[in-house]
Amino acid sequence: EGVTHSLCVTGMSRAGETPVCSAEFHCVDMHVVAPNVTFDAEESPAPEQQFHAPVGCDLEICYQARDTHAMYEVDLQPDMDTFPPGATLDAECAPSTSSSVHPLFADAAEPTAHATQPCKRCLRWTPPAGEETKTYHPCLSAVDKQGLTSVERCLRLLVPKCKYCIQSGD
Repeated sequence: EGVTHSLCVTGMSRAGETPVCSAEFHCVDMHVVAPNVTFDAEESPAPEQQFHAPVGCDLEICYQARDTHAMYEVDLQPDMDTFPPGATLDAECAPSTSSSVHPLFADAAEPTAHATQPCKRCLRWTPPAGEETKTYHPCLSAVDKQGLTSVERCLRLLVPKCKYCIQSGD
């Protein structure tokens, strides 16, 4: 969960060119917090959650992830090899209003002023005819933008037989 670094310095007074015997020694501990990337339970499907996707029906499944420390920007990256043919994922995270103030310099009285925003992206797919009885396991990884941590979330898409959404012209 991060690393603590100690920075120690010695300060000496100088009288002309001759050092005075008094010196002060000070140390500062700096804790560097590691990202803790997670999927938001209320905004994302559960791991391996199953969804039925009848032919011709529009399917939209959204995921949201964040750094629980609110210090690292997070992105959602698809494993497109696991997506059904023709499925898409939002090109970018949903718009957010993030502060340009780095957490180190934020006012302690306003701890949320510097908080990073979650990343939300949605998978969209309309199964075409011929996909009946097929199962897909699309996966996404939530990663911090520095590439230090990632977590994967997969789900199951089942295209049922004999269930269809009515299309124009039917």
